[in-house]
Amino acid sequence: MNPIHSQRYKVRSYESDSRGALKAVSLLNYFEDAAGEHANLLGVGGRDLMAKKFSWVLSRLHLKVIRYPHWEDRVTLRTWAHGWKKIFAIREFELSGENSEIFAVATTSFITIDLEQKKPVNAETILSEFPLHAERALQDSLGPMPKLKADLPYLEKPFLVRLNDLDLNQHVNNAVYVQWALETLPDELGKDFGPMEIDVAFRAETTFGDRVLSRSQYHDDEENEKGNWFLHQIISENDNRELTRLRTCWP
Repeated sequence: MNPIHSQRYKVRSYESDSRGALKAVSLLNYFEDAAGEHANLLGVGGRDLMAKKFSWVLSRLHLKVIRYPHWEDRVTLRTWAHGWKKIFAIREFELSGENSEIFAVATTSFITIDLEQKKPVNAETILSEFPLHAERALQDSLGPMPKLKADLPYLEKPFLVRLNDLDLNQHVNNAVYVQWALETLPDELGKDFGPMEIDVAFRAETTFGDRVLSRSQYHDDEENEKGNWFLHQIISENDNRELTRLRTCWP
């Protein structure tokens, strides 16, 4: 079995923004689709795990965009399982164009949840072996994420969890959290370009009917590369649980 899975996509109009560029959220949906297809081929897909009362859950995601493809562009998404970091399964992604131009790279980590006990388990003990590929698409240790600073102002916007936001597990789809985060930013940021980096730590789940608060704050960090960085936090309005932390970078 080839450890690298390739999947082709044509950028559709409904996946594009007002400039004709692929939306960041649409790109994340490509990731989810390709990862699921590859997992199915390896015998560790969603249905395989659900039959054993387990499920994959995305824990961390770090995306770096070099350039967004546009409407009607044909792209190839390569993905592979890189290895294990304690109980985390590391998966890599690389998006390229027809002339082999690299559009975006990403690294992610997944955990396996026991659906009955609602607790993470060591997936290596319950899954059959599958081929790994040593290459990294994006070098990142996927360590702790910074949180908003209490002494600085932030923008805030409320959202109600809709039926359309849910996935097969009846929880909010991963890309929806990113969409909530992006919609709290100043309007001028999204008019001319999309985010060049998105770094996400998923910390808790939410479901239909819940109300959430999405917050964003300008992040002036000299250690970061050039760009305008923002920190984001999404919390449950019902019980104040922190659901997600994010960082985004804009040109």
